[in-house]
Amino acid sequence: MSKCKITFADGTTLDNLELSGSYYVTSEKLTADFFTREKLAAITISSEYTQTSEDGQESKQTITQEYEHMKLADFKVGNDFSFDDYKGKYLFALAPEYTPEELYKLRVESRLDYLEMIAE
Repeated sequence: MSKCKITFADGTTLDNLELSGSYYVTSEKLTADFFTREKLAAITISSEYTQTSEDGQESKQTITQEYEHMKLADFKVGNDFSFDDYKGKYLFALAPEYTPEELYKLRVESRLDYLEMIAE
């Protein structure tokens, strides 16, 4: 299982997250209200993986990805599950707020609106 860190647009970070499928899992007490639109405007996710070579040597690799315009896709409290692994933990999933096509359309419309405004 990989360990992840998420840095939000406002500088807030969540450390030592576990990735379980498409959910991030944390013991840090959270509510869905934590994930504001402002926080999710831009996020950076750093994931640390341990790889073992054929000769048994372990090496750590960190992958960092940046995202914009994210939304909270799902939020769960581990106590709502029958799985003991998630008791007392918080699970959340993030997803893009817009598809790439929607973002392109929004950017084009914004530029057209700007050109119209300066032409007046």
